[in-house]
Amino acid sequence: TDQPRLTLPLTPRRKARNFIFGFGSLLQTASRRTAHPRAVDAAPYRIRREFGFVREWNFRAPTAQICALGLRHIEPGEAGSTINGVCFPVPDDLSEFDRRENGYQRVEVPRDMVEAVGWQRLPCDARIFIYVPYAPDVIVKYGFHENGVPVCCGPEPPDGFDESTEGCGRGVLPPSIDFP
Repeated sequence: TDQPRLTLPLTPRRKARNFIFGFGSLLQTASRRTAHPRAVDAAPYRIRREFGFVREWNFRAPTAQICALGLRHIEPGEAGSTINGVCFPVPDDLSEFDRRENGYQRVEVPRDMVEAVGWQRLPCDARIFIYVPYAPDVIVKYGFHENGVPVCCGPEPPDGFDESTEGCGRGVLPPSIDFP
C-alpha cells in the first residue's frame, strides 16, 4: 500500500528495425557511441562467405595517415570468406554513421547472409547494413563536400559513377611500405 507512485508515463521501448554489422572499430562500444550515444548493445554475428567479400586492412583514410580494416569484393575464381563482427541496433536516420564512416558506402546485407554466433536473434524484418570502403583514387576523383566529408559515402554512389570499376570494395589494396 505504500508503493511509490509514478508521476511520469513510461515510454515503451522502440523495436529496432535497422542494424549495422560492425567488423572493425565498430566492434568497440566507445567507437560506436561516437556516432550515436545509445549504440551500446551488440551481439556477435557472422556474414556468410556467399556474400562475396574478404576482410583485409585496405582502407586508406583520405584525411589521416592510417590504414583501416575494410572489405574487398572477391576476384574471379576467389572464394569469399566469413566475416565475424557484431550487429547493433541503430536509429532510422543513419546519417551520423554515414558521416563517421566517410569513404565507405553503406550497403544492405541480405538477411539470409547474416547468421547469429550467440543466442541473440535479430527481428525477422531487420535491415542490416555494412560499410564497404571505396578505393582512395575514387574518393579523390569525386572530391569532398564543403564540410570535408567525401562525396563517396553513405548509401548512394555519386553521379557518373562506374560500379564495375569504382564500386565500393573494388580497387582497394592492402597496405604497402609506401602507406602504413
